[in-house]
Amino acid sequence: MSNKLILLTATFMFAACQSKTETNTHKEEEVQLTHYQKAQNKFENEFGHIPEYQNITLSSQGPSSGNYDIYIPQNYIKHVASANNIAFFEEETGFSIVVSDIHERDSNTQLEWLENIQQIVSETYQISLIKSDWQKESGPFEAVFYYSNIKVPLNLWAIKNEKKVLMIQVSKSSELTVNDINFARFVINNIVLENVQD
Repeated sequence: MSNKLILLTATFMFAACQSKTETNTHKEEEVQLTHYQKAQNKFENEFGHIPEYQNITLSSQGPSSGNYDIYIPQNYIKHVASANNIAFFEEETGFSIVVSDIHERDSNTQLEWLENIQQIVSETYQISLIKSDWQKESGPFEAVFYYSNIKVPLNLWAIKNEKKVLMIQVSKSSELTVNDINFARFVINNIVLENVQD
């Protein structure tokens, strides 16, 4: 009799735990959707009047890693993904986002990161890049890097955020428009940085 009672108690406890876990998961999903919706509303308020941005919707379909999650416009295609580097490339506009996770800014780590970015850019635009093309200059973000001597005009913007380095390329044009820069800042502030966790 006592064995049956123990078994019955254990069964009830297990069922209660399962129910609590499912409730918590559901609540987390609701919070997540609310966050996406807020970002979508903010995006539409800021960019809805600009024709080229009217069909962009934010999504939770981006990949995740142990260190960060990122969600991106649904009409962007995944171009390159690996353990430490994720890139997205939109073929029509040439807009892409590259997120690179760097814990140390020593020369070896930095070189490895630049080589990864180099490969992504080379594959995307079918151009060859050499290390001497990579230069650091001042710009609208905390740290800006770009390739200077390449065959096609290309702007690569890198943003350092504490231990992480987030890279965003906002335009294939040599001239960045105000919309390009505002769009880049929106992506960085409301999408990328919101989802980078220490």
